[in-house]
Amino acid sequence: MELANWRQIETFMKRSSYDYYYGDCPPELRPIGAWGYVGLTLLYAIPVIGWIFLIVFTFHNGNLNRRSFTRSYWCALLVLLILVLAITVIGLISGKLNDVVDIITDLIHYKERFGESTHPITSGNEINSSGSGSVSSDFKQFMDSYETFIDEYISFMKTYNASAPTSETLNSYSTYMSKYADFMNRLGAVDTDHLSASDLAYYTSVSLRVEKKLLDASININ
Repeated sequence: MELANWRQIETFMKRSSYDYYYGDCPPELRPIGAWGYVGLTLLYAIPVIGWIFLIVFTFHNGNLNRRSFTRSYWCALLVLLILVLAITVIGLISGKLNDVVDIITDLIHYKERFGESTHPITSGNEINSSGSGSVSSDFKQFMDSYETFIDEYISFMKTYNASAPTSETLNSYSTYMSKYADFMNRLGAVDTDHLSASDLAYYTSVSLRVEKKLLDASININ
């Protein structure tokens, strides 16, 4: 009897103007298949062209399901903007906006340098697989001194932030900042395009270790 009722309902729907079958469904109400949503997602991910379609389909009445899916992108963007605004307000109220910006910047930089790098991140003074024998001695000495200085700098900053500043620590802080600026200038002068393969590999290995140490220290200190 239940089967008969369903058949009666199906027959009624087929005969009525309010038909749920895809072929007879109005285009503006026609459902979008799973692969259709995948295609739209890939389309919107294309720079410029995808953004143009994103704007057009937001207001286009061709298909209400497609329009709702497109508008969900703007909803997600709105949530992200509200989150960023909330973090900014909290940073302003707490007086640590600069710290928040620094952490976000470091996280973005960390993702760019570590998330996409194929070089392993090693600890201590472990040398990469190219071997220390093939690295220029002067260049290796400079990079090792840079990493040693960073270790000392991080240790000092932990002590500096853990206690009230004194004339001695302020003088030390000034000295470390001067040395740090000097190392940055010397590193900036390194022409990586003309380094040997071994020197470049060692330069990359040390740089990645230092970046990780500085990032970890900034998160722990803050």
